[in-house]
Amino acid sequence: MLGTAREIRCTGVIVDAAIEVHNHLGPGLFESMYTRCLAAELRMRGWDVEVEVPIDVYYKHIRLDVAYRLDLVVDGIVVVEVKTVPRLLEVHHSQLVTYLRATDRFVGLLLNFNCALMKQGIKRVYNPRPLRPPAVSVPRTFHGSSTEPPPTTAPPDAHRSGGATRVPDSAP
Repeated sequence: MLGTAREIRCTGVIVDAAIEVHNHLGPGLFESMYTRCLAAELRMRGWDVEVEVPIDVYYKHIRLDVAYRLDLVVDGIVVVEVKTVPRLLEVHHSQLVTYLRATDRFVGLLLNFNCALMKQGIKRVYNPRPLRPPAVSVPRTFHGSSTEPPPTTAPPDAHRSGGATRVPDSAP
């Protein structure tokens, strides 16, 4: 689950830019400072960057204005969540997955700038249920009927090798 070539390239550039920002500033600043500097670094490299992107959430067909704000959206495809915490927690991962689902984006980056080495604070996160079709299609039905797998049949010599044969519950 790597993403498209464009997403892979974009996340690579973001990681490189985050390392540059971290090398220049070091750990210990506020998230907002790293967010602004990362946006500036990416723009200097020619990338389109949106900062504090508002997203609406729908609850039972009711639009809730600006329920969340994404730290960065790079090139319209990668969501970046900036942190300055002692260590990344599962809740940070869940937060980014929620943002990816809400915006129907496939890949995001959690960047924790509160590390001695920036590479220790980088986590790539994927949307487990993107609306776009997957790169590799897997059929959801078997034999064109239902979601049940086809009946298992043993090879002709299974009775000789001690293999088991599945007997269908009912004959057609």
